[in-house]
Amino acid sequence: MKKFIFAPLKIIKAILSSLTPLAIVGSIVVVIGSSLIIYDQVRTYKERGLGAKLIKNLEVESSCKQIVNAEGKFNLEFNFKNKNPQTIALKEIQTDKGLVGTGGKEFLNIISTSPAFEKTDATQPDKITYQFSQVVAPSNGDLKITLSLKAKSREEAKAESHTIVIYTGSLFFDFEHEITIEVPCEIQVRYAD
Repeated sequence: MKKFIFAPLKIIKAILSSLTPLAIVGSIVVVIGSSLIIYDQVRTYKERGLGAKLIKNLEVESSCKQIVNAEGKFNLEFNFKNKNPQTIALKEIQTDKGLVGTGGKEFLNIISTSPAFEKTDATQPDKITYQFSQVVAPSNGDLKITLSLKAKSREEAKAESHTIVIYTGSLFFDFEHEITIEVPCEIQVRYAD
């Protein structure tokens, strides 16, 4: 009878001793995973802190108010003055879809930029994203960006004839160090016929 009672205890003890290596490996994986998560959070916090310092000395001058005829071409110019002792790279520009077209209507088309861009597939529902490669605001210097646009025809914009339609939206300039500068824009398009 005593052998029968202690037999389950021996089985449980054998199972626990065979699971010990798995428990050690599992503990190591949990510790490493937690460390990586904490490291990433600390790095992100430091990046945001640096961005908060740098944005105080990064100014933008823009001409983001234009009046143009239907199918007319025009430029939007942005001058970023970096008064920081370090360079800041521009990663991407995001454009409100309300500025270029929504709901089957097309208002404006970005033809090109100087410096050149690439349209990405990472477009959000309300924004269009354009990426830049190797565009940098030099330390204690200026970065000039020019967007060349063309207003769409009255038919493409689905606008009434003999009207002026005001399209509003924002451009978001995303720099490294989690710096984002929003520039509101207002484009008035005259539809004569």
